[in-house]
Amino acid sequence: MRGTNAAGVAAVADAGAKTGNLLRFTGLFQTCFAAETLEALRKAKELKQIKEQDYELRFLQVPAINFVAVWLHGKSDDIILPLPPTFGRKLNAYQPYAESEIIKVLKPDAKEAMKAPNLIR
Repeated sequence: MRGTNAAGVAAVADAGAKTGNLLRFTGLFQTCFAAETLEALRKAKELKQIKEQDYELRFLQVPAINFVAVWLHGKSDDIILPLPPTFGRKLNAYQPYAESEIIKVLKPDAKEAMKAPNLIR
């Protein structure tokens, strides 16, 4: 953070059972999505569900279909807030969606991406 502005992101990944740690630091990155992520978190803070249970913050990025979102993982549900741009999809940036809604919108793009000749399977 630089004041109240996002300057970048810190990344962590699953460290695996061998290390005994749940997460390991993987790097600091400048990204065009830092400010957008912060804005999504500001919007999420106002959601009714956030006040009723705890959520784990996750960053969801699917480069093959140009989709980036803030993913709030809860015990009973998940909330996904797409970040701009949404590339003309029937999704509004920063609007909360259920996992099933996101899957329904992204499935056609994912199926098309799977047809790519250079896709490693």
